[in-house]
Amino acid sequence: MVQKHNKNLLKLQCFDILKMILLMCGCFHGMKHTTEAFLKANLYGNQSIWIADINVDVPKFLMMNPGVHDFVYILDIFKKASEANSKLNDEFIVGSLKITTSAFKATVDTLISAGKTKYGLALHNYTKAAVENDLRWLKSATEKVQAPVTSLADAAAAMEFLHEIRLMSSSLEAKLQFALTGYQVLAT
Repeated sequence: MVQKHNKNLLKLQCFDILKMILLMCGCFHGMKHTTEAFLKANLYGNQSIWIADINVDVPKFLMMNPGVHDFVYILDIFKKASEANSKLNDEFIVGSLKITTSAFKATVDTLISAGKTKYGLALHNYTKAAVENDLRWLKSATEKVQAPVTSLADAAAAMEFLHEIRLMSSSLEAKLQFALTGYQVLAT
């Protein structure tokens, strides 16, 4: 008799557990669309940052022979992602579900920092190489201009070099301005 009572009690407890599971499934199913909308609105904005592999993306980026403006554009994406991540609340309540985002935010901050560091180093190396190349050209052009002028052809060649130096100077100034903008984005 005791054994039959225990079986009935066990069946009743299993039924209660099953009923609880079904109620929870119904609750979660009802929250599915609300939760999906929440995630899309709040967490997927930085998706390109947290699904990217920076160790693959930076070399691919560099193989495209980018200009300084490309670096500034990429670094600005990281800056905007960082701003959006900092504005994300530490927790949200969606229906009866409490979503804590502090670990997610910390991970995204780490990925943003790593990306800014890798692209920043690449920008530094790019700018350094470009400036060194331009300075070598300016030095050789300066030596040509300082050569003694002994004929009208020498004077014409010197004038041509001066014109090229002016053009190169404008180009160098533009490159440096873009690089400074990139460094300013990195600093924020």
